[in-house]
Amino acid sequence: MHGILKEWQGIFQQKKLLISLLGILLMPLLYGGVLLWSFWDPYGQVDELPVALVNDDEGAVVEDEKVNVGEEFVDEALTSDEITFEVVSLNEAAAGLEQLTYYFYVRIPPSFSENVTDIDQELPEAAQLEYHINEEVNFVSSQVAENALTEMEESLNEELTRVYVEAADERIKDLNDAVAAINEAAGDAADGGREAYQETSELSAGLNRLNEGTDDLYQGMTELQEAASTAVDQVEASGHEQALERTGEALSKARDEMERIKAAEPETEAAAVLENTADSLSEVSIELTEGAEMTGSLKQNVNETVHGVTDAFETAESSAAAYRESLSGIEADEEQPWSSALMASEEAAGEFQARAASAEENASAWSGDITDRLSAAESSMHEAAGEIQEVETMLRQVEVAPRGEQAVDEAEAQLKNAEEAHANAEGLAAGVEEAVEELHVATIELTEGAGSIREGTQEAAAGSSELAAGLDELSKGQKQLSENTQTLQETIQDANLSEAQQLQVAAPVEAANRGVSQDLTYGEGLAPYFISIGLYVGALTMTIVYPLREPAGQANTWFEHYSGKVGTALLISVLQTSFLLLFMLKVLEIHVMHLGWFIAMTYLISASFMGLIFFLVSALDNPGRFIAILLLIVQLGGSSGSFPVEMVASPLETIHGWLPMTYAVMGLRAVLFMEVPTLLSGSAVVLIGIGLASFFMALWFYRKKDKVWRVEGTH
Repeated sequence: MHGILKEWQGIFQQKKLLISLLGILLMPLLYGGVLLWSFWDPYGQVDELPVALVNDDEGAVVEDEKVNVGEEFVDEALTSDEITFEVVSLNEAAAGLEQLTYYFYVRIPPSFSENVTDIDQELPEAAQLEYHINEEVNFVSSQVAENALTEMEESLNEELTRVYVEAADERIKDLNDAVAAINEAAGDAADGGREAYQETSELSAGLNRLNEGTDDLYQGMTELQEAASTAVDQVEASGHEQALERTGEALSKARDEMERIKAAEPETEAAAVLENTADSLSEVSIELTEGAEMTGSLKQNVNETVHGVTDAFETAESSAAAYRESLSGIEADEEQPWSSALMASEEAAGEFQARAASAEENASAWSGDITDRLSAAESSMHEAAGEIQEVETMLRQVEVAPRGEQAVDEAEAQLKNAEEAHANAEGLAAGVEEAVEELHVATIELTEGAGSIREGTQEAAAGSSELAAGLDELSKGQKQLSENTQTLQETIQDANLSEAQQLQVAAPVEAANRGVSQDLTYGEGLAPYFISIGLYVGALTMTIVYPLREPAGQANTWFEHYSGKVGTALLISVLQTSFLLLFMLKVLEIHVMHLGWFIAMTYLISASFMGLIFFLVSALDNPGRFIAILLLIVQLGGSSGSFPVEMVASPLETIHGWLPMTYAVMGLRAVLFMEVPTLLSGSAVVLIGIGLASFFMALWFYRKKDKVWRVEGTH
């Protein structure tokens, strides 16, 4: 204690030394506080940097609308709080950069809008923001400019991405509307397809029924044709033609005999001729009677057949009319393969109906005509047979005398009547054959017409069946299409993005600090580093103005000499630290997590640095100061005060753990920023150890070198 008092008495007697020491008290404040304060929050002053903005964007045309993204960017940039832009021309910006008026300038090129809006192109080109930085003037400003432009680029990309997503979402909505329309149309088509299939199925069933009806009609007409053919065969097989032919031959023979009678002269010869003639006429009478009976039988058979044919014609005409009426309810479609067959069938049915009606009318007429003809033929043959029987009787009663000539004349007249009746019967028989043949031909034509109708309905039925099968497949396909479009619509609806989702797509990743965010300024972040530097420089400069080997006052022993120097050094350390703490806490208002520990740690660092430098200078004098300066320089880069140790040069990284300032920085960071100062204890132990070791080694040097220093100080 006596050593400290004597030392300060000597200091007060040396005014220059006292003034120097008072100035040294402010050194940590000036270096660690004021220097830190000078760039306490530089990034908060970025808006004061002079920056030029050039807009050369020529705009673009999008969907017949003029857009200029560059102008929108300028408007947004001018409202930004980060950088204050001055809109100028390109020449003004380049000149300002050269004349150091601007730190940098940003240029929007002419193709900016076009590149932003060509997203639909196959190979779109990214829009560019050009910037020019004057790194020669200030490197940090260029770094600030690049950081600011990077943030602007990210913000612009995010906004443009949101616009792109919004545009894409609008297109998705349009696509959704289109798919909804398709889905509705597909649903209607499916319903229509099912209805068409049902209607076509009903049509096919109706055509199949018609086909069955036309089959029955064709079968009936075939049977009718066979009946008519049977009638023809009956007429041909009746034998009345042969009977009439034989009767004609007999009448011709009787005529010849009659002529012989008239030409005969002897009575015996005339009697023989009369007998022969009578026999011939008897045969003729028998033939005519048989022919009449055969004609009567033929009349009955043919009459029944013709009546059946007439009824069949009437039935066929009614069937054709009903068939045409059923076809009238079917709408023809020229595009369908069955339609033409159906129309042809309807046309054939019309012709068939007309023919059937005509055949029915003709058959009725033919029926009466045939019956009348056969009745007349039968009557004529009976009449001729009667006439011939009378002639026969008369000839058998003729006597060869004058009166016999009169009887022959009468017989000849009766024979003539028989010949006329025979000729009439032949004509009637020929008319019957002709009428039956015409009836047969009509049935053949109607059978062919029924065949045409059947072919048409068969083709129409087959076509409608194929159409029904196709419509069934089409209906199934349309149903599947409707289901698929419904699924597609639901998928697209899920793809519609809300505004929040659009923002999420535009910026899907966001860095989130889950730790304790203290929102520190640049100066607060570097405070541990600069406080440590300030305290170290304060201790170093103290040894420059304050001699450590020569006592300022009268020291009687080496211990008084040592205690006086150490006490003065520690007092200066405490005062330097106090001024620095006062400035940091009251002026800069630094944020502190653990105030008490911060104050204690700051004093500890100052004392530790003071002890280290005190030992070096005491032991080595100026070489010791030089070592302390070299140590300061090494610690500036190796203590990881500004950059992480992994980012500094490899040699500094190697010695990082051996530097006192490393533990000073770690300890201050622990008490300033950490909720739980885990680094405090380890740092404090190292600094205490450095301080104590330094003072004890200085003690040893003072004890050993005190006399030498005293002698050197007297010279």
